[in-house]
Amino acid sequence: MTPEEILQYCLENLEGTVRRESWGESGIFYNPGGVLKRGVYVLTVKEKDGANDRASRLDRPGVYRVSLGLRKETYVRRFGPLPARPCGRRPMSGASAPCPPGPPRAARPPWRRTSRPGTASSPTRFTPGWAGPPC
Repeated sequence: MTPEEILQYCLENLEGTVRRESWGESGIFYNPGGVLKRGVYVLTVKEKDGANDRASRLDRPGVYRVSLGLRKETYVRRFGPLPARPCGRRPMSGASAPCPPGPPRAARPPWRRTSRPGTASSPTRFTPGWAGPPC
């Protein structure tokens, strides 16, 4: 699937969602009736590296990152215990980054992410985590 197909699928199939663009990524937010300023993150798609986020190496052809926010209960049921929460944000770049790259949302639900979405013959593997160094 392309980034646009993923975003469109969410909008068509997840009631109460809206699309917002920010920080160089496209996001799907749950915001029924537009009662919140933005809404609650559901999913983000990023197609290019940012100044503080080069660890995903989105400069490669055909590579984009999909990050999916999950409820704590869903995360634990599907993937086991939550990873350590970060103490704060710091730029992430290169393979030596201490945590997988992704949305820096320490106060938000846990995220799963992949930087190279798969195909039918090569399934996607999502990595766990929060962005930032663990406490």
